[in-house]
Amino acid sequence: MCQPDDGRSRRGHLTGIRRRPGYARVTHAILTLAALVAAALTLTARGALAEEITIALSSKAAPYVEAANELKNQLVGAGHTIRTVEIGKATKKSDLKGDSDAMFVAVGTPATTWLKANLPAQSPLVYCMTTDIEKVAKTGAPTAKRKIAGVSTKVPLKVQFGLIAEALPRATTIGVLYRSDKSKSVSLLADVKANLREGWKLHAVAVDKHKSVAKAIDALLAGDVDVVWTAPDSSVYNVATVRSLLLTAIRSRTPVFGFSRGFVRAGALLGVGIKPAHQGRQAAALVELLLKSAGATSPSATSQPRSKQLYPDPEFQLAVNLIVARKLSLTLPKSLISRAVHVFGSEEEGKK
Repeated sequence: MCQPDDGRSRRGHLTGIRRRPGYARVTHAILTLAALVAAALTLTARGALAEEITIALSSKAAPYVEAANELKNQLVGAGHTIRTVEIGKATKKSDLKGDSDAMFVAVGTPATTWLKANLPAQSPLVYCMTTDIEKVAKTGAPTAKRKIAGVSTKVPLKVQFGLIAEALPRATTIGVLYRSDKSKSVSLLADVKANLREGWKLHAVAVDKHKSVAKAIDALLAGDVDVVWTAPDSSVYNVATVRSLLLTAIRSRTPVFGFSRGFVRAGALLGVGIKPAHQGRQAAALVELLLKSAGATSPSATSQPRSKQLYPDPEFQLAVNLIVARKLSLTLPKSLISRAVHVFGSEEEGKK
């Protein structure tokens, strides 16, 4: 007489497994133990990379603080312990606690140069919000022991000139103000010449060769330039110089490429700017990269060829001013406007 098949005997027959009492409980216990072991291994691996990291501020200026706050948030989220110091004239080597190979992150050029000159040779260094990387490269004795990485605030000239070419496809003559008596300004001009697009010409005017900045601006715009390119050169530009250039450029119907969002808002046609929080985020990624890296890297902040992984281009924000475009009877490409984070003079003005 056939017995009713409740399904259990068939499953046992097909699998060849005879399930004993408590089998499910044992299996569950094994799986739970395996999960706990895996979690413990994960935490151990993460803990091995956890470090006490010192963030060194050049000052308590708002941009530095903004970058440092984002940097701290990123690193604390990764399990690191953070302490913050401000580098000043009274700072001494003894003020910097930690092991000789402790990780430091500099925010701003002053902090970067000070740390590079004073840290032990084997202390890893990451920098951000650094404008003068040439000065950083010359600071301190070269050493093959130090791991160093960083992101400057300089948007590559090829990128800037590419934006100008996109906005003003007929532009061929670029106007630049500089100072012939300042080595940094002269070096910047040489960099501009080296990165000019094919077919472009440069019309450069030395401010120090004229009786006033206003006279130098008049001489620049009298050179039949298609666009004036500006850079954060403190020996040339200040609030008064920017105002004078923008007013004169509007009257002569000459577009200006600005080096900050504020410059564009004030009257430049377009320009690029750096957001400090983005610099902090990029610096945090570089910290993790150095902590996980086994090999030493070049100590030079401007060594060539530079690794894009260790010295990435800064994230930047494109800004355009449609009010100025209308005054100059110019129509900017929609593709350019759509990529702009700041569009002044439109319904989307101030969008993030």
